[in-house]
Amino acid sequence: MPSYIAGEKEKLYWSIHEVAEQLGENASTLRFWEKETKIVNPRRNNRAVRYYTMEDIGKLKMLQDLIRRQGFTITGAAEKIKNKNTIFDRNSQVVSRLQQVRDKLLKLRKAFTS
Repeated sequence: MPSYIAGEKEKLYWSIHEVAEQLGENASTLRFWEKETKIVNPRRNNRAVRYYTMEDIGKLKMLQDLIRRQGFTITGAAEKIKNKNTIFDRNSQVVSRLQQVRDKLLKLRKAFTS
């Protein structure tokens, strides 16, 4: 999750290594998913370094959930996301947002108890 310290604004972009760590995946896995599914298209700088937005991370979380937890193939997971199953999408967004809030609260708690 983006780092949040009192007074620091929330980040807009994350590197592939930050996202990989957040999802518990290898950076090579994220690159593979990006190439195979065309679901995520992160911004790139002049040196082709990827920068992911919260929307990109949300899509990767949906893809990860479908592949790792629900047992979809990469093709099936990509189709499901492309078809925008509204119930899955809504639930996934709610879960993602709740995880963000939880992470921020835990970081704030840690900052106040230190």
